Amino acid sequence: MKKVLIFVILCIVLILIFFLFNIYDGKKTGRKQSFFWSWNVFPRFSGTFKNPANNFAAKLIEESDCKGLTVGDAAVSNHHCNFLINKGNATAKNLEDLGKKIIEKVFNKFNIKLEWEIKIIGN
Repeated sequence: MKKVLIFVILCIVLILIFFLFNIYDGKKTGRKQSFFWSWNVFPRFSGTFKNPANNFAAKLIEESDCKGLTVGDAAVSNHHCNFLINKGNATAKNLEDLGKKIIEKVFNKFNIKLEWEIKIIGN
């Protein structure tokens, strides 16, 4: 009896862990989104560039060899190339300089000029 009770408790704990780390989006698609992504655990600046007509900014950035590119502590995410992340102490200048590098590399490879999705204010 004691072993059965321990087994049942263990099963309940495992089910709770599953639902904690794999949350369904609640739509008819049945897609899952990671607990970590849904709670924004990773520090990031946001989707950085608008998608050009008939294309995807993240695809162009990755194919321009920008994945993992850094300026100071600002970096192109290895998970999604249209996200710039703060690896610790990135400044606004680091972010802007990294964005300019990306725009230049994508333009040189595809002759497509990416536009900022975010609004840059200040100097």
